[in-house]
Amino acid sequence: MKINFRYTYKYITYKILSLHKYGYGIHSPFMYDLIKQVFNSKSDKKEYLEIKKLRKLLLRNTTKLNLHEYGAGSQVTNSNIRSISYMTRVSSVSIKYGILLSKLINKFNCESAIELGTSIGISTLFIASANSKISLDTIEAESIKFEIAKNNAKKLNLNNINFHCGIFSTELPKVLESKNTLDFVFFDGDHNGHRTYEYFKLCLTKINNNSIFIFDDIHWSKDMEEAWNKIIRNNKVRVSIDIFRMGIIFFRTELTKQDYIIRY
Repeated sequence: MKINFRYTYKYITYKILSLHKYGYGIHSPFMYDLIKQVFNSKSDKKEYLEIKKLRKLLLRNTTKLNLHEYGAGSQVTNSNIRSISYMTRVSSVSIKYGILLSKLINKFNCESAIELGTSIGISTLFIASANSKISLDTIEAESIKFEIAKNNAKKLNLNNINFHCGIFSTELPKVLESKNTLDFVFFDGDHNGHRTYEYFKLCLTKINNNSIFIFDDIHWSKDMEEAWNKIIRNNKVRVSIDIFRMGIIFFRTELTKQDYIIRY
């Protein structure tokens, strides 16, 4: 197992610099409302409970698979042979962050969504089950993960997901061509800073005033941090939120340009 000392240092720094998780000291009404109604709201939707049950079953599945890595790889292991349990525990979104994705979609009434990096589909399930209006296109290059994700969606009877198997650079332009606008994009698959920034620029062509972009693992590596810093300096980005595991950006022109580091 590899130990990422840099990541540990970054997390300690985040804990020191982050603002209070209950919104104390935040003067922006938009941000205060977001923290109260999304970050700190309680929710026990039936769909969350079903995803939790499925995730527990996957965590007990020790079946080992030989995967082909298309992105930056793992910082935990050098092996391409991984169990479904391992992928669920290490590579998939946790319940806490999956619910956050879902609550953001509900808060801002998102209907058109893209996910870059389906993996075995845990985050996919949270996004697709957020509300009855959401239509999700999710892209995964690894064919074995792709099939597991499709099977997991079937188990929960989710029919609002369009699955695309292929590399992002090929599949993303095709998906974007079919979209008039994007309400929600979750970037979680490559972990290469340069390529992440390129995907961001492609999706930027389809934003509206209410669009939300979420980037997973923004502190995963030096080049991912560089990409995140480049993204939040883009003149179309009005508000950025660093919650360490993820970075969230808004494009609302009525908001004052501001970058936040929030304890979550």
